[in-house]
This record gives sequence, C-alpha cells and structure tokens, in this order.
Amino acid sequence: TQTQLGNDGVERFAKLLQTPQHAFDTARAHYLQFTALIVIPTLTYPNSPVATLSPIDIQDVINTRLLQPILLTQAFLPLLSAPTSQHHHAHPHPQPKLLLLTPAIISSLNPPFHAPESIVSAGLKSFTATLSAELAPLNVPLTHFELGSFDTNPMTPKNQLATLSGHSAEARTWSDDAREAYGGNFMRVAGSAVEKKSKGSNLRELH
Repeated sequence: TQTQLGNDGVERFAKLLQTPQHAFDTARAHYLQFTALIVIPTLTYPNSPVATLSPIDIQDVINTRLLQPILLTQAFLPLLSAPTSQHHHAHPHPQPKLLLLTPAIISSLNPPFHAPESIVSAGLKSFTATLSAELAPLNVPLTHFELGSFDTNPMTPKNQLATLSGHSAEARTWSDDAREAYGGNFMRVAGSAVEKKSKGSNLRELH
C-alpha cells in the first residue's frame, strides 16, 4: 500500500540520519540534520458543480489532497518528536519544524464550483490546529502558512481563451439537466475569474 511504502521510506530516511556520512573518501564523518518537513498539497482541483462530481472524483480529491498529506505527516511524526539526542549530534539542535503550505483565497471566499478545494482546505486547517496542540508539549514547532495566490502559470493554460474553452468543453460533458441548471452561471463565474485574474506570487520567492 501507499502508506506502507511511505513508512518504509521514512525508515530509510531515519537510518540515513543515524549513519555517519562522508562528503568524500578521506573526509571526517558527520551526521545529517533533519531540519524541517514541508508539506505542500496538490494545488489543482476540479472546478465543477457538486451535482456533476462523480463519487470517483470526490474520492480522488479526498485521497490525494487531504488523506495523503495527513498520512505523510503521520509517517514522519516519530522523527519529528524524537529527542534530538538520538540524532548523534555533538551539540543538541532544535526539534525539526513542521510546515504546511496551502493557498487561502478559495477557502476564504468559498465561491461556487470550488467545493473540493474548500472542503480540503477546511479539513487541513482543522487537522493542523489539532496536531499543533498535540505537538506543543513536545516542543515541535508546527506552522500552517495560509498563503495568497500562487503563480502556477507553468501548470495552467497561458491563453485565457483556452481556459474558457476548457471550461466550456467541461460543461458539455454534463447531463442536460445539470447543464441547464448550472451552465450559465458556471461560464459567467469562469469568465469573471479570467478577466480579474492577477498574477500570483512566484513560487521561487516562497523559498
């Protein structure tokens, strides 16, 4: 399973931290330091009326955008909360940090046709708040960055007409009843978003 593969990967990572490393053959041995775990869930979501989302679509969103970040974090919790003395450093280091980065615009506005992203964002926010309270007595810093708009131009159509054409093609796949009920408002919202779209912060600046 994916969870087992993830746990196996974390175990290999833990062994790497506990094994002396050599930059080159004659170099003095040193140990790597686990500084932070940065979790950035997938930024793309289906934008459709709830009535047109299939059970498979909903299940896929929950599994890949909500469940997987939670399971990934869970797999690393033993390393995050382990005493720093276990890492074989000559001097103690601060506990590794846990950072969760998510966009905040859609989850704040909850606009129509964005239910999947709103649901996942709300779930991750609640998960982070609960986990933060659990990790506080262990002195493990957890920070949830609710950021503005990411510049994802490399992953989205650069042509605005292509974006609208894609929304139009998607609407044509709906049933006649769904297209009659939601089609007009869906295209109006999509057109408004294209007209008002502003360039988000460059992902490189986030670093």
